[in-house]
Amino acid sequence: MKDAYNLQQNRIGSAQQATVDRDVNVSKAVRWREEVLAVANMELADKPELRDKLGR
Repeated sequence: MKDAYNLQQNRIGSAQQATVDRDVNVSKAVRWREEVLAVANMELADKPELRDKLGR
């Protein structure tokens, strides 16, 4: 009985850790995307011909 309880607790802990890991990865991806867009926008600011082609 105790083994079944421990197994269940381990599964719950693993699921919670997977959720935390996923949230961290999503946060990293969002930050990376924001940084890439910021760099792209800075480059576009220096190149009006590209900005006009992209309609920005």
